[in-house]
Amino acid sequence: MLVYPKLTDFIPAAELDGLLARAATISGLSLCCQGLGGEIVARSPGSMAEPNGNGVDLLHGKERLGRLTSTGGDSRAVVSEVLQWVADEIQERFRTRREIECLAEHITENYHNLECIFDVIQPLSSLFSLNVVENCQTVLVATSSLVHAERSWLLIAFEDKPELVSLHKTEEGDVLLDSTVLDDSRTGPWEHTFRTGEAINAARSSDIPCGVQLREDLGVTLPLLCLRLEGDRRPLGVLCFSGKAHADFFTSTEVKLTAAITAHIGTLMSNAKLQEDMHSLLLEAITVLSGVMETKDEYTHGHVERVTNYAASIAAHLGFTPEHVERLRIAALLHDLGKIGIPDRVLLKHGDLTEDEKAIMQSHAIAGPRILKHFKHLEPIIPWIQGHHERPDGQGYPLGLKGDAIPIEAQILSVADAFDAMTSNRPYRVAMSIDAAVRRLHDGAGTQFNERVVSAFLETEIFQNLKNGS
Repeated sequence: MLVYPKLTDFIPAAELDGLLARAATISGLSLCCQGLGGEIVARSPGSMAEPNGNGVDLLHGKERLGRLTSTGGDSRAVVSEVLQWVADEIQERFRTRREIECLAEHITENYHNLECIFDVIQPLSSLFSLNVVENCQTVLVATSSLVHAERSWLLIAFEDKPELVSLHKTEEGDVLLDSTVLDDSRTGPWEHTFRTGEAINAARSSDIPCGVQLREDLGVTLPLLCLRLEGDRRPLGVLCFSGKAHADFFTSTEVKLTAAITAHIGTLMSNAKLQEDMHSLLLEAITVLSGVMETKDEYTHGHVERVTNYAASIAAHLGFTPEHVERLRIAALLHDLGKIGIPDRVLLKHGDLTEDEKAIMQSHAIAGPRILKHFKHLEPIIPWIQGHHERPDGQGYPLGLKGDAIPIEAQILSVADAFDAMTSNRPYRVAMSIDAAVRRLHDGAGTQFNERVVSAFLETEIFQNLKNGS
């Protein structure tokens, strides 16, 4: 049932009294203003005007607001003119104020919509980096809650896979991970939207595009909303919502909000793919560079790879995020970069190094970072590389840092590097046994090595497999 606004919702009765008083003073008429139900809402002072007097309806478009009546006056034409003048003034005030309120409501609604969009996309800006599937699960839960959908699907296309990764949020709120192949023999909602880019917003069966099957066998019901995720003008996936508990359609506002979010997510996914490609290219270059370093010393063949794996395992065991672990992997690949500049007579020497030769060898901890400072993307990991020979007791090099002044990442590299060095053959000695290396780690815990890092390393799966010979 429609409820029309009252005249006094926008023009207070006191204001109407004042307007009628001024008009009565000028015209000599007695004026009375009635509401929609015939109730008197305003009178001119001393007015005896009644509802059955001369009058004119007060209108807003085709919507009736009330009636303005009068008594007195010698000329019917003058009475009519005064009534119309006062009515026009009342109607104009009503129209202006109602438009202002509608505009305020529109601004409030848009602000709410922007808040909704921000609440969904703001956490996503830093998500699309490594685990796209996990990040898309966040997207699915947030957007389905926004439009109050009972069930929702997010299908993601990967270039290296023939099938689409499928995330399905059930009516109970669970998110199920699966994969699906776009079936050429049948056209479901997501096949149609993914291939054509045409959005589906169906409240009735007749709203579904010709030839598209609802796929009730998969739990898809009406109302249905499907939108394509796009990036760089290519399809990246499909976002589908199905069923609503308290409505049988998706509102235009919900469709607009979802479309805006979908466009933003598509851009994020596209940018993440570009970032991933650049990251892969960087890793390839770094791997080649680390390989070049190892060609100088046959005894260290595989050292960088092993240190990288040890360091990544320790970091994961300590609870580092996947992105943090990945940055540490890059640091591990580059931790001995400075040895490129070490003369072979020092690097490959059989026997003990002189004090001068030790100083030359230790200079690699400064030389590597000096090379890397020209790469802005690698700036955050430079202190980790520079500090991987520092010690908690302050007896390390190159800066003699102590305790917590040494980045935890550098202390992880220190343990990983030392363990592999001890268990590998070198020009000046044969490899230690794993048990002997472990004793050295325990002996150095708290002085040469970080105790927590040592404990974490000995608990990692990679160490346990090494210890058990698997």
